Amino acid sequence: MFNRRTLFVIGAGAGVDVGLPVGRDLALDIASRTKVVLNHFGRIGEGTADDYLTRSFFERGRPNFNETLKAFNLIQNGILLANSIDDFLSVHENSPEVVAVARLRLYVPFFTRKDAASCLSIRPTQTSSI
Repeated sequence: MFNRRTLFVIGAGAGVDVGLPVGRDLALDIASRTKVVLNHFGRIGEGTADDYLTRSFFERGRPNFNETLKAFNLIQNGILLANSIDDFLSVHENSPEVVAVARLRLYVPFFTRKDAASCLSIRPTQTSSI
């Protein structure tokens, strides 16, 4: 159908028909994946959502632990209060940590676990004509 690789950029609501979370379900998912629990030593502890991904975010290239922690907490507690995820990001566009964490939490699941249940997922045993 296409002679070269093609990337389609679709609107937020388009994911409904293919099993991707949108709207409130997506906001709930992002809020749950921004839970950070610190142990009594002040380090990322048990009960932290997406433990490996969160640890890597704190440990790689993010020198300001406190600002990153504030960003995680702001997203977890505030994203459900916004009219939309876009509105939340717009309000916090001047906070690079909030934007970075939100984008990480928004995009990574679709390349890992969330898209696995979607009909858009390509499994290793499938072939693709794209």
